[in-house]
Amino acid sequence: METLDGLVKSGKVRALGASAMYGYQFHNLQQVAEKNGWTRFVSMQNHYNLLYREDERELIPICREQKVALTPYSTLAAGRLSRLEWHTDTRQHHH
Repeated sequence: METLDGLVKSGKVRALGASAMYGYQFHNLQQVAEKNGWTRFVSMQNHYNLLYREDERELIPICREQKVALTPYSTLAAGRLSRLEWHTDTRQHHH
């Protein structure tokens, strides 16, 4: 966190974002930054869709409480939520 703070204060990075972690991990990182006067995260990129909603338990409420922006990824669950046929193989095949 100290190194990330240094990057922000040097002007090399404008803001800090995190991705894909447990709520308690994110909370701990924010607390360490706060305690030491370091730059806190302002955004969270989280795995979130209708099939995977685990982040609703802890991570999303923590982010809302701390006014951290949420940017979900895999919103269509790698195509599983948009496919007509559920048995379609979406893996890339190399020939």
